[in-house]
Amino acid sequence: MTSLQIGSQWHGGNPPFVQQGQVDWVAFGNTIWTASSAVLQRFAAAGIQPVTYGAGIVLFSQMRLDRVGQLRMEKAIRSLRSISAFGKALWFGFGYQNFVHTMAETVAGIKCLAICACLAEAHTEGLAAWVLAELWRICRFHEDYEPSHSQFLALVKASAGIISHTEFSRIMDKMLGDQLWRQPLGPLYPDQEAPDMDEGILEASNAKDIASVLHGLFKVSRGDAAYIIVNGGIECAFIAALAHWLLNLKVQVQNSSGLTLFDNTTGGEAVQICVRYGETRSDSIQVTGTTYLLGSCREIIGRIPDMEDFPLIARTPWETCLLRVFGASFIALSKLPHLLGDYLGGVARVYSALATGEANVANLSRKGFTGFSEASHGHGFIETVVSTFPELKNMDGLSDRMIYVADLTFDDAIRHIESSVLGLESLCSCEMCSKKHDESEINPPTSRTCIVGVAYAIRRIAMIMSSVVQDPESPTILPAIAGFACLRKRANTQEFKVD
Repeated sequence: MTSLQIGSQWHGGNPPFVQQGQVDWVAFGNTIWTASSAVLQRFAAAGIQPVTYGAGIVLFSQMRLDRVGQLRMEKAIRSLRSISAFGKALWFGFGYQNFVHTMAETVAGIKCLAICACLAEAHTEGLAAWVLAELWRICRFHEDYEPSHSQFLALVKASAGIISHTEFSRIMDKMLGDQLWRQPLGPLYPDQEAPDMDEGILEASNAKDIASVLHGLFKVSRGDAAYIIVNGGIECAFIAALAHWLLNLKVQVQNSSGLTLFDNTTGGEAVQICVRYGETRSDSIQVTGTTYLLGSCREIIGRIPDMEDFPLIARTPWETCLLRVFGASFIALSKLPHLLGDYLGGVARVYSALATGEANVANLSRKGFTGFSEASHGHGFIETVVSTFPELKNMDGLSDRMIYVADLTFDDAIRHIESSVLGLESLCSCEMCSKKHDESEINPPTSRTCIVGVAYAIRRIAMIMSSVVQDPESPTILPAIAGFACLRKRANTQEFKVD
């Protein structure tokens, strides 16, 4: 029997029971895992069994992580921080006794953390755990040692957030290119027009397809395959980002029209991962040679009614998030600084009345109001709006108009809000606002985003950000496109309100 100390370093980056990419299951089954009580406490706190640790080491021994990927992960782990509260009696974040730091003591552990963290960054934790389970089966590993879904889920949860402050999200957004939109726009958005985002396009692929492609990436990383081709939908952005940022492979990304969105090859280097966006959505994986087709997750949801939707958690830079997510609707709204300024300035004045306890707040409820920070009402709220969304700085006269309305009386501010909403509705071409023009019954909105809904989303996100204290020394976490989409749907299905 072999005694293996958890957290110790071994020659070659893999444990003794992994030789040349092959797992000796007899040796694995006879391995005695030893650990100090402190290490076991860390495992217990993360809800992870020692055998799951060993299974993770085995699973990702199939991948080669070169020096670039190791350095990026080590930098991400070093930058993890913990925050104390209640006189250091309670800690939040990644402390020095966290499970992550135990895993990071070996190259094999870093590989496990890397894939789990990347999966968790772009998918729900539940889907990420299913991907690990499917990957175990695709590798044809021994079923007797396969961790349960709950254990894979614990492994994913323990790794989630490690790379949130890295460039991975920005790279994934770059790989996404124009796939948020119904029509290819090329590398730059046209000034005159941009289509709205497809309601259903932020849908992840199913776990089996993702695991199959990861298995292909692992083959390329260790030199067992020269290249692979990946066809599919929006999930391709995650695959391309993972191959480039973590595995340091040569990647080329093409949109459905054949236009190259990304290519990191130089000097005639051969492409190792070719990613092509396509229109088709397959119900199952189709593999011919080295070509992989990423299918949809819909068939899984159809079979299991109680499972929630599996979105792809794509993020986008704050600097261009409004145009990136709302497209034509934001362009239309950006041409109406007077109306948007009346609305946001009026909201700032209303919030100020609620925060300072003014007697006259009409019929608005004080009970549910929580924006008592200086950045959440009055001129502070206006500053939050402008600092959160740099795109609004390009709207001539918007800031001056917001400040003007914010300095009016409460009753005048309410009138400006009501008139601005009516004005935006009259200029909006979405189905809901069009029905209001005709004074007919409101039907469920179409996928076209409402410009009133864009104004609503700006207000809601600014209010959330007014309560967030950002460490100036830490990189800003980018917003998830799915989060904007939730606010858009809420705005399109509810009456427009101030509170």
